[in-house]
Amino acid sequence: MKLSSLIALVFMLAIAALAQQPVRPTTAPRTVAWTRYDARTPALMPESVFTGAKIRGDLITLERTVCFGTCPIYSVTIASDGQVTFEGRQYTKVTGIARGKISQKKFRQLVTQFQQMDYFSLPNDFSPGTKVCPQMVTDMPSAITSISLKGKSKTVSHYHGCGNSGALAQLTALENKIDEVAETQRWIK
Repeated sequence: MKLSSLIALVFMLAIAALAQQPVRPTTAPRTVAWTRYDARTPALMPESVFTGAKIRGDLITLERTVCFGTCPIYSVTIASDGQVTFEGRQYTKVTGIARGKISQKKFRQLVTQFQQMDYFSLPNDFSPGTKVCPQMVTDMPSAITSISLKGKSKTVSHYHGCGNSGALAQLTALENKIDEVAETQRWIK
């Protein structure tokens, strides 16, 4: 929920309390998929993120989450037709939705990178408290990657405080490649 919506709701509740009349909350925007701001706090991704993308087609997503500091918080979705949808949330140059386009060849190259690292066989969660988090440094961001390919989907949450060896190094490289291909830096810095 945006801060302005929250303020408006609190204002409406205060007026209703004064008037002693019931308040009917406004409806939330329609959503189509779950996502996370970090590995512990679920949130809904607005439908607007998927506008222009073929929801029934193949998709690659990357979400970067909060840290203790000013880490950019955003998500990017790349559709198989090359449509790129960026949603900046905090500490980004663009807050809200921005769109771009890449070639279908670049999308296929990303899919190849997912396949080369055997993404579908990875654990779903690399976070503190799991056996695949060999060490833990606090206050780091997470990156959540996902792919929907030919009707098969997989999501992996990667807490960056878990180290950077083996599959974790491959995940970090994949996350950076998604950013590079989607050219997210134009919306972040």
